[in-house]
Amino acid sequence: MLYYNNMTIQTFTHPETKPGETFFTNANTPGYLEMEWISKRRGRIAYDGEGNPLTAKDWSPVFISEAELAESGVNLQTLRREFNKN
Repeated sequence: MLYYNNMTIQTFTHPETKPGETFFTNANTPGYLEMEWISKRRGRIAYDGEGNPLTAKDWSPVFISEAELAESGVNLQTLRREFNKN
């Protein structure tokens, strides 16, 4: 995730990310269940684009394996935009 802090770009790595996986998006339960990724995993604390915990109760971070993402041939940024349109 990228966020701006005093006109500089800071990167935020979700603290629940495990080796070999990447943060995909935050999702509520229906959104999570809709995802077809075999490797999807729900985390505990969702963060906004600036690294602040979200207060919404039914939202959690979703992680997918880097191998499954690479095998799909899909660009992560494009995938996030498509998913978050719904």
